[in-house]
Amino acid sequence: MRHRVAGKKLSRSQAQRKAL
Repeated sequence: MRHRVAGKKLSRSQAQRKAL
């Protein structure tokens, strides 16, 4: 479960970086 949360956070960070 922790791995999944970390992956989701990473995915959001990458998506925000692409949007920026």
